[in-house]
Amino acid sequence: MKYLTKTSNDYYKLRIRIPKALQVHFRRNEINKSLNTTNFAFAKKQALSILNDYQKICLMYQLKLNDENYIERFLNKSSWIKL
Repeated sequence: MKYLTKTSNDYYKLRIRIPKALQVHFRRNEINKSLNTTNFAFAKKQALSILNDYQKICLMYQLKLNDENYIERFLNKSSWIKL
């Protein structure tokens, strides 16, 4: 999985580059999220959950479902990102 990297402490983290068009919603240019585990299988499971939410956000934007701050509300409900 190309988004998973290992830190110097052998913990896994998720790193995703955010497209320029979505940086306004995320208020940053990449997501760097520690998965707080050294177990690859558990890290992969957590990463897939986060990537699923991220892909939903990208799809919402592509389908122009970003009216009335829909993406911001979705991000606020997501426990994996702090705005």
